[in-house]
Amino acid sequence: MSDTKEDEVLDITDKNFQKIAENFEKSGFREGTSDGRDSIFQNSFDNGYEDGFRIGFLLGKSNKEKSSRGKCRICIDPTLRGKPEKENGNN
Repeated sequence: MSDTKEDEVLDITDKNFQKIAENFEKSGFREGTSDGRDSIFQNSFDNGYEDGFRIGFLLGKSNKEKSSRGKCRICIDPTLRGKPEKENGNN
């Protein structure tokens, strides 16, 4: 009878250990997945922020070079005007 009780205790202990180990495994997997997801999200955010800033800067620079509403590029940039032609050769 002693062997039977010992076997029973060992069986219960083994089942408890398996449950605890399984819970730790699930918990570790969950935490690892969460940490990995956070790492990927942060990396993706950083890359997207950098790309967005660069593209926004280039877009702003490009829009600055376009003519403003109501003003032609020649009016905005004096270097595009050139020299006025002399009229009737009087000057």
